[in-house]
Amino acid sequence: MTSRASADDPIRIGIGDVLCGRYRAEKVIGRSETGLVVEATDLLRGGGVAIKMLEPAADEVDLLTARLRREAHVLAQLTSPHVIRVFGVEKERSMVCLIMELLKGGTLAEVVRARGPLPIDEAVGYIVQACDGVAEAHSLGIVHRDLKPQNMFAVSQPDGTSVLKVLDFGVSKQSGGGGMGLTATGAALGSPLYTAVEQFRDASRVDSRADIWSLGLVLYFLLCRRNGFDADNPIALMLKIATSPPAPLRERRPDVPPELEAVVLQCVEKDPNRRFQSVLALARALAPFGPAWVPSYLPSIEARSVRKSLPSLPRIDSIPPPAPGPASSPKPAASTHAPTSNRQNPVNAVPALPPVVEPASTCQVQPLALKPASLEATVKAGPLVSHLQSPGVSPPPMMYAGPPPETSTIPWRTALIVVVVIFAVGALVLAGAWVFLSP
Repeated sequence: MTSRASADDPIRIGIGDVLCGRYRAEKVIGRSETGLVVEATDLLRGGGVAIKMLEPAADEVDLLTARLRREAHVLAQLTSPHVIRVFGVEKERSMVCLIMELLKGGTLAEVVRARGPLPIDEAVGYIVQACDGVAEAHSLGIVHRDLKPQNMFAVSQPDGTSVLKVLDFGVSKQSGGGGMGLTATGAALGSPLYTAVEQFRDASRVDSRADIWSLGLVLYFLLCRRNGFDADNPIALMLKIATSPPAPLRERRPDVPPELEAVVLQCVEKDPNRRFQSVLALARALAPFGPAWVPSYLPSIEARSVRKSLPSLPRIDSIPPPAPGPASSPKPAASTHAPTSNRQNPVNAVPALPPVVEPASTCQVQPLALKPASLEATVKAGPLVSHLQSPGVSPPPMMYAGPPPETSTIPWRTALIVVVVIFAVGALVLAGAWVFLSP
């Protein structure tokens, strides 16, 4: 996919510009080669939103828009407060825009970078909240496939508490028949440091246990600020993931209980059948090591884990292109669940969960508790240059609405095959030399 934007032909968005007919641009809060994220004010309902913007090729705008809208219909079924909300998919000039809730705080990667390894109960609390965020997705057959610290956001609350939200379902897939069709067979999506071993072979065939692998390695990172698998290059990393266990956690963090280390190791078993078979089972295993509120979360995770079915959806190529002009975004409803702390210590305190709401019988885009497709999984655009700047003022470092799209350029399966062939040829050469030199 090519980009219409370049350094010679920049896309100009200025402070005060009205985007999609109703959002006034305030500042850029995220940027990458494939797009940018803009903080904006909703002129109709008031309040802030985040707009992720991407510039696909001219002949791919309608397909990308239909694709994102289709995924938003699927993810509209999610009700967990631990998944970012999206308000709609719009078009602004030649750009496709994802309208999301504006989050304040930082990703878990930023939290650990600023504070170092987290207390054990706090780290476990974040993972339990993530389990609640993906439990309902798993019950619908949706696998995230890219859980990592950069896609898990600690939202700062006015009372000093912190609530986790799962971001970027952009490379998610629906298991079973009639899948979402977001990924080609053989593609290895996600971040390799947190990618399940079977996902390297074929990301289109993984199930929810791939997310459990990722959650185990995220917990490992939160506890010791290091990755479970380290290597000098991607090829060596893949070989280590495929053949070796992670580095011993207790050697890097001696105060971690052996039982908690065993939970992490079970998450990253090479055989998916030997892992925890659901996020509910993982949350139950983590409960003894987490904050006091964790046991009260287990019924919610159990309720969200009840298997559900999605309404049948048309294939992407059968969806007609959207009507010209910007579509109006649904007006999000005011939240009725005020964050409250149930602990005196504000660190990682969590508000009471709202009741589990069964999904509607039809898919309708409403103000949701989710973040649908991140744009990196559907488009590979070139540099997107913005002139949205305020002289002498930098965006707040902890204002964030999900990571900007990122692309992966490494052909994982091909690289792995090449490495295996190289090792095989080397072995044959050594064997021949031994026979030739033997007396």
